[in-house]
Amino acid sequence: MPLVRPHERGFTLLEVLTVVFIIGLTGVMIVMSLPASPDQLEREVQRLEQSLEQLAERAVASGSLYAMEVTEVGYTALRHDGEEWQVLRRGAYEFPDNISMIAADVRIDEDRDEAKLILLDPIGMPPRGKLTLFDGERQQELAYRRIAEEIER
Repeated sequence: MPLVRPHERGFTLLEVLTVVFIIGLTGVMIVMSLPASPDQLEREVQRLEQSLEQLAERAVASGSLYAMEVTEVGYTALRHDGEEWQVLRRGAYEFPDNISMIAADVRIDEDRDEAKLILLDPIGMPPRGKLTLFDGERQQELAYRRIAEEIER
């Protein structure tokens, strides 16, 4: 039977614990450096931005007049068929109960019961206006200026 020297038997408990501690510390540092997930208000602003951008791109690509009807509790995507506004399939969205919106500098359409419309022109004329979303404690403004450009906040 070969003799085994004490220093050749493997790692000591102290060495193993040191490696586990370093791996754990590295994992904590990685998790702490990850960006925080956006809160509900930020998610709703991002969703509204994306909806406006997609609708604007759709207006230019199709050559049709599109609009977004905004209310305090949500928004609806519309397309003008030459005679009247048609609601797009899956075009209506309501905010969660704690989120509300105020629209400033937005065109009023008397034909739709004084609805506020953001018009998205097929030739790419830039709409202007400002939407403010509230969650009870905070507010976040969304100012839109140009079609197919990043929306400013």
